[in-house]
Amino acid sequence: MTLSHRVSTFAASLVVAVFIAGSHAAVISVTETGNLEPERSIVENGGAGVFDPGHPGTNVADGSLFGEDVDVFTDRTHEHNGAAFDGGGALSTSGGNIVPLPAYLVGNEYVTFANDGRDNNPYNFNIKTDVNSDFYLLLDNRLNGTAGNTSSPNTTDPDLGGNLTWVTADGWQRVNTGISPGGQADYTGVDEGGNAVGPGLGLNQFYSVYKLTGTDVDIKVQGIGGSNNYSVVIAEAGPTPPPPPFTGAQIDVGPNGQRVAADFIGVGDQNANTNGVDMSLQTITVDGQVLTMGMTSGGAGNLDWRDRGDGTGSDSLVPVGEDFVKNNAGHVSVLLGNLPAGTYTATSYHVDPNFTQSNDISVFVTDAAGQNVLQGSTGDAGQAIGGVNGLTNTNIGNSAATFTVVSNGRDPVIVRFDGTPSADNETPFNGLTLQLDAPGSDFFRGGLVDYAIIDFGAGNHRLDVGANRVNSAASTSVTAFNGEQFMVSVDNGGNSGSIDLRDRGNSTNGGEFLVPLAEDHFKNNAGFVNVTLDGLPAGEYEVTSIHVDAEFSQSEAIDIFVTDAIGANVLQGVQGDASFPGGNPGGSGENLLNTALILDHSAIFTVVSDGINPVSILFDGSGANDTEVPVSGLVLRRLEAGVPEPATATLSLLGLAGLAMRRRRRA
Repeated sequence: MTLSHRVSTFAASLVVAVFIAGSHAAVISVTETGNLEPERSIVENGGAGVFDPGHPGTNVADGSLFGEDVDVFTDRTHEHNGAAFDGGGALSTSGGNIVPLPAYLVGNEYVTFANDGRDNNPYNFNIKTDVNSDFYLLLDNRLNGTAGNTSSPNTTDPDLGGNLTWVTADGWQRVNTGISPGGQADYTGVDEGGNAVGPGLGLNQFYSVYKLTGTDVDIKVQGIGGSNNYSVVIAEAGPTPPPPPFTGAQIDVGPNGQRVAADFIGVGDQNANTNGVDMSLQTITVDGQVLTMGMTSGGAGNLDWRDRGDGTGSDSLVPVGEDFVKNNAGHVSVLLGNLPAGTYTATSYHVDPNFTQSNDISVFVTDAAGQNVLQGSTGDAGQAIGGVNGLTNTNIGNSAATFTVVSNGRDPVIVRFDGTPSADNETPFNGLTLQLDAPGSDFFRGGLVDYAIIDFGAGNHRLDVGANRVNSAASTSVTAFNGEQFMVSVDNGGNSGSIDLRDRGNSTNGGEFLVPLAEDHFKNNAGFVNVTLDGLPAGEYEVTSIHVDAEFSQSEAIDIFVTDAIGANVLQGVQGDASFPGGNPGGSGENLLNTALILDHSAIFTVVSDGINPVSILFDGSGANDTEVPVSGLVLRRLEAGVPEPATATLSLLGLAGLAMRRRRRA
């Protein structure tokens, strides 16, 4: 946008009628008094907006809604941008940890004030809207209201004394949605030159964000020269919309002040040419999901931070290749925390545009699928680039390693890069992309699961995505996806036989949903496996039990008896089936596992917990031709919180039993 779109008027009081397009909150009038400047304050509404058509010379809008790089003022080149933080979590105009503009501000109407009016006193700007609205006030951190000057540091909130006491007196509340590191409240940035594009770049100052809800709001006097005047964003009030589904992240690693590639998030906490410093745990916000990331040398050598300058190439990955961390001893270890449960395709980039380095960078992953597992792809930093101007998408892509990581949603994922197989051990790391694989995600989130997964097996058996490991028949604590906890124990229910634990090894199809769960199991050759859920929160649950031994065909008819809030030892209308019609799969049977086969060896039924008494599920194969009963795991989906009325529970049981009969082949 350009200042040529503005037309001035010298009126000291202005009443503005606004014609609004779009579904956001509609400003129906503004009244400005006390503005002695030639440029008027106006509302940007995203359309052609005509303001006070009866008064020629009044400002007109230029079609913007609030977002990155829109104008802050009617009389300056300043632009709104996302904030930036340094490695210690403090606001920094050259920080490498960039937080884009808060989502609740973007896409809404906003007011551009005249910056020359910052010291006008008295002053008032009244805004009326057609619906209940959230008004967001952005205040320059440097404001010291008590002293009447700009002596407050720009890295902390302004002093709201003196002329600014109206902010707290009128009920404006500081906004903290968790997007800033270290639990700090929300901030935005200001690029005073208006010559940088994208969040966190070209910054000079910062705003603190305050909120007031209503339909008639007064923005009162600031009255302090030498500062940035305030800004106001108007959004329709209502429930906070859920963030878009998390589909992955693009992370550009480098020193503070690095140029960050479009659609990437810059991560780094040291200045360029700093040597021997690991990266402390940083927060990254993507689609409302707050991730954490740290980097170390893995115990050998040191991490060094390099920025080779800005290349002239226009390819999208050039900013990624310009800067990096590296370890001359060959090891870079990356920790990713809070990564939502799922299977991801990861791509790492390894290039130093000025020097050739390790041409054989092995990748080891510790995640829900295994510990320190060597991946089948390697990075290559051995290309001769010839400096940053030689960077292209092709040579940066040629440096990349592509591999798979599996997150259980709780434990961190650790990726270790090892360049020591090469004659040149030096290993650079420029960045990482993570793409959530849709098939596993869709099944995991939308179909069978929304409460908890229990994976039975021996020792440190491989876990399914998001599952709880239960490797002892004794009482074991498990955690649901919503954080609730309960206990699980396994015995023979007072019947014959013993509980044996088995792990049949890792399937080559381990990326498919439920395959890691079916690789291992508890079993009783005499036919009785009793699972007790103690402390299960009150509610009605659909339970899917999995019955697979990957090496042996076992009981073809597993009766299921439930003791819960509905009754004691109640026979369910479904059976489990652990038989393979073709006989025993044999020693490599785990490689035959797939999601469809596993679901064909499952049973679906319902339990009701009163939140006090334990729920017990007895799997009984004693009446089958083959009495051996394996239980690989349980998948729980909560149908209703709290204890349902008896009639409701009965109808639900009948309906689910019918559904299960249709979905499962029965003896």
